[in-house]
Amino acid sequence: MVEINILGSGSSLPMFKRFSPSQIVKIEGKTILIDCGEGTQIQLQRFGFSILNIDYILISHLHGDHFFGLFGLLSSMLLLGRTKPLTIFANKNLIPILEIIFQDKLSGKYFPFDFLPLDFNNINKIIEEDKFMIYSFPLDHSVPTCGFMIQEKQRPRNIIKSFVELYHPSISDIKNIKQGADYFDKNSGKLFKNEEITTQPPQPFSYVYCSDTAYTLINYSEIQNPIYLFTEATFLQEKIDTAKSKKHMTASEAALLACHLNAQHLILGHFSSEYREIDLFKKEASQHFPFDKIILAYDGFKIKYDNYKKK
Repeated sequence: MVEINILGSGSSLPMFKRFSPSQIVKIEGKTILIDCGEGTQIQLQRFGFSILNIDYILISHLHGDHFFGLFGLLSSMLLLGRTKPLTIFANKNLIPILEIIFQDKLSGKYFPFDFLPLDFNNINKIIEEDKFMIYSFPLDHSVPTCGFMIQEKQRPRNIIKSFVELYHPSISDIKNIKQGADYFDKNSGKLFKNEEITTQPPQPFSYVYCSDTAYTLINYSEIQNPIYLFTEATFLQEKIDTAKSKKHMTASEAALLACHLNAQHLILGHFSSEYREIDLFKKEASQHFPFDKIILAYDGFKIKYDNYKKK
C-alpha cells in the first residue's frame, strides 16, 4: 500500500483553505515529506501524521512557500525528543541558514541527522531503499529547482499455483523462477519456459512531483510513464504571459506535460490565491488530457494505492 497525502495545495500566499505546498508520501514503511511550506506542522497534526515518523524531507527549491515551515518543524522535533534518523535533501544554500538558527543542534547530537545537497543540473538517484528509490531532476524556475520521482522497484514474477502443486519445485528453484529463470523438471524431462509458469507482477508504483516550473518537455527516461503525476498549475491559460514571466505553468500546459510523460493520472495543485474557484482548471486541462483522469488537489486529499488491486 502506498499513500499520497496533500497537506498544502496553495501557492505563495497561503489561504485559510489552501496552505502552502507540502505533501506526505508513505511507501514501504517509510514516510517522505515533500516541500515544507508555512504551516506544514499544523497540517501534519490536522491530518493525523506524526512529525517524529518522517524519514526524509525533500525541499524542491528555496522559495519561502516551499520551505519556511521547515524551521518550526525541526524545532518541534527537537523539543519532542526525536531519536529517529532524519535526512534532508535541499539546496546547499540552506545549510548556513540552518546553522544560524539551530547552531549545533543538528550536528547529530540530539538525533541522527544528514543534509544532502541536491544537483540542479542532472537527474540523480538520491535514495535507494530495498523496495523503492527516489530520483531528483532539474526543473525550469526562477531559482534552482528540482522535481522528484518516487519509484517502486519491480517485484518478482508470480508463479502459477497449479504448476507448484504439480511439480513441487524446491525453494531455490522458486527463487530462480521468480527472477525469470526457466525450469527443468527431472522427473518428466520437460523444460518449462518462464513465461509458461509465471505471470507478470503488477506495474511498480511511480509518482512524479513537479514543483514550480515553466512549461518544458522533460525528457528523462527514468520519469516516463508515472502512475500519478503531480504538477503545479498556478494559472489558467488566460494568464499565460504572467505564467511565462514568473516561470510557472497553466492548467493547459500541465496537461500537455502529462501527455508527454504518458502519465496515467494528473494531479493539479499550487493554485494561485487569486482563484477562489478552481473547477476551470480541470476543464482547461481536459482539452489535452482525459477529464476523468484529472484530480484537483485540496488540503487533506489522499490517494491510497494498492498495486495488487490495480492489476
